[in-house]
Amino acid sequence: MQKYQAQEDSLSKMLSENEKEKKLPSSAYDYASFALGQMAELRCPTSKIKYQFSGMTNEQLDEFVVGNQVKRRALALKLLTQPQKDRQVRAHQDMYRWYDALGRNNEAREQTEILSKLLGTTDPNVLHRQMIGC
Repeated sequence: MQKYQAQEDSLSKMLSENEKEKKLPSSAYDYASFALGQMAELRCPTSKIKYQFSGMTNEQLDEFVVGNQVKRRALALKLLTQPQKDRQVRAHQDMYRWYDALGRNNEAREQTEILSKLLGTTDPNVLHRQMIGC
């Protein structure tokens, strides 16, 4: 989806110019993280398609690769601006759900391992609980 590339490049350039020196307020990074997450969802729409790695077309795989880079950048920004453990847990749970919805078992497992270390448990009901509320 080349139509999103210009927006991703523009946002990435702005972030790269500012994140090393933290020139922007943390809320700006939060908004950028949200925007990047939405861009990843546009590339790999989890609400419409359940991908299976072996069944991905080359185009879907290409979109996943770029979407994954964008989503991981969003995660890095969340972790940079939200050092509180509960927010880190939510960020990794979001990544887990994205990978799980796309059928990316290895990546989902990686997030599960991170969550297990953060929460000190292997109980899937704790690791992958759904958020309730607004």
